[in-house]
Amino acid sequence: MSTDKISLWIQIGTGLAVIAGLGLVVWELQQVRTLTRAQLTSELFAISASLNASISGENPAAALAKACTSPESLTREEAIVVDAFYDSQLQLAGRAMILTDRDGIYPEGYWQSNSGGYFASIVESAYGRAWLLRQQIEWWPEGLIEYARGWLAAQGHPWCHHVHEDILQGRQEYQNNLQPLPEFEPPFIQEFKSRMRAHAEHLNNLE
Repeated sequence: MSTDKISLWIQIGTGLAVIAGLGLVVWELQQVRTLTRAQLTSELFAISASLNASISGENPAAALAKACTSPESLTREEAIVVDAFYDSQLQLAGRAMILTDRDGIYPEGYWQSNSGGYFASIVESAYGRAWLLRQQIEWWPEGLIEYARGWLAAQGHPWCHHVHEDILQGRQEYQNNLQPLPEFEPPFIQEFKSRMRAHAEHLNNLE
């Protein structure tokens, strides 16, 4: 092989190596961009979730229970608490959706298979279902509200009453099955009492 051909092959190999290197750099930049975007998305949702948590307070259970049993008696403050709770559940589903479909952080189909728990917390009551149907599609990630409403359509009647009854029944069964704890004395206390009884008997015998 002539020197010219060797030089040509060297140039071609060098060019291919440069192209491959540039392609790797571009791929790495895309990965960094995707991860950065995913991190910013997570932080945005975390901030919003923190705000909703501060609105809901430490114990939103009372307002959620009333939304199930007697939503017409919700006060303005309680309605705000319930709204913040529902909003946080839908945001969690939206976060999973974005990180799956847009950023590819989660495998395909991840958010659909894991969003049922978030939706169930909303649509378990008639009040929550009305809240979901009032949501504007453009307020949320594209496709989220449509999917949530489709999921709702596949459910039966609201079930929060049954859930609450099960919780109360479980608590009652737990209380009924509580057994009094046996009295416990450390061994050294038992030994001390035994010695004291023996000493008392000895004194009685001396008398």
